[in-house]
Amino acid sequence: LDHFKRVNDTHGHHAGDVVLTHFARLVEATLRREDGFGRLGGEEFMLLVPNIEPADLAHKVDQLLAQVRHAAPLAEVPAFRYTCSAGLVMLSPEKDAIQNIRDADRALYAAKRSGRDRWEWAS
Repeated sequence: LDHFKRVNDTHGHHAGDVVLTHFARLVEATLRREDGFGRLGGEEFMLLVPNIEPADLAHKVDQLLAQVRHAAPLAEVPAFRYTCSAGLVMLSPEKDAIQNIRDADRALYAAKRSGRDRWEWAS
């Protein structure tokens, strides 16, 4: 989640928990039976989407980013909005899980450097 520390610092840790839960529920609503989703720690999550073409994955993530961007999860602060960024990778069988995760992480940070509220493919 983009600038998540600001949520906790500005609105309190309870609001941060509400935002985390809201995000998780948004993502879970998009999951297929074979997909996997979990929190890595802090405000970072991982979504595993097997059996999908790159263009379909990009479209799925675009839709999720739009849902997040337009959501108002804090009832006590109706004007509050948040965004998220993503690093996308098509898993490579030549790499182990850690290498694939590192590729996705590098892509995530490229998306954040490019302005946030967006995704980038791992190279």
